[in-house]
Amino acid sequence: TFHVLGRNSMGIWDPVGASVLVVITPPWWGTWWFRALLVLVVAGVLYALYRYRLAQQLRLAHVRDRIARDLHDEIGSTLSSVALHSEVALREGAKGANGHAETLARISASTSEMMESMNDIVWAVNSRNDDLLQVSRRMKAFAARISEAADMRLDFRFDERLSERPLSMVQRKNLYLIFKEAVNNAAKYSGGASLKVSLERQQADFVLQVEDDGMGMEGSNGVHARSGGGNGLLNMSARAEEIGGTLHVDNPNGQGTRVILRFRP
Repeated sequence: TFHVLGRNSMGIWDPVGASVLVVITPPWWGTWWFRALLVLVVAGVLYALYRYRLAQQLRLAHVRDRIARDLHDEIGSTLSSVALHSEVALREGAKGANGHAETLARISASTSEMMESMNDIVWAVNSRNDDLLQVSRRMKAFAARISEAADMRLDFRFDERLSERPLSMVQRKNLYLIFKEAVNNAAKYSGGASLKVSLERQQADFVLQVEDDGMGMEGSNGVHARSGGGNGLLNMSARAEEIGGTLHVDNPNGQGTRVILRFRP
């Protein structure tokens, strides 16, 4: 409101004066309706991004489940049939030439190993196994089977705080395969009487330890005696590097072998 007071030539002031109401409208980007619309647009974009990411994750999970199902139904059934026929041929060939039976035995062993590897792949791809609780259950079952066959006492420890912690498919696969290689080495080459396995959290890192009380390592290369040149250890190191982790192999207290995998999820 603009107020004006004036006086005449006699010097007498107007006691009332005059006023003018001046209305200045804001620019379009300063209006309340534009600001409200902007808030709604930003909220809509954020919600759309959330739904998009959720849809992508669901789509990926469905793809993984489908791959796991196809591998199991098609390749698994075929390998099972091959293994069955190989065993039948092995029993029949045992009555004939030894070379024929030996070849069939190799076929049967290779097929069994392939089936086990395929089973590991199916398990790693399946999205239902993303949490560490499922990982620990599979690890414990495998360690129990191998230690029993090798007549070793098993001490398996799992940090319950990690039960619901998800891992990526790559992390889960490499964690399990490193563990599997370490347990197999301990059972085959250590000659020990006990096997200790632990999976726990140390600050921000996940730590897997596989330890036996056997004959220890050969030299300083961290390879069990009679382990065939250390290819297993090289593969384990490569898998640890793939998930951004570190692998350490040593002799605790001068005996046995301890494999330590440390990585950050």
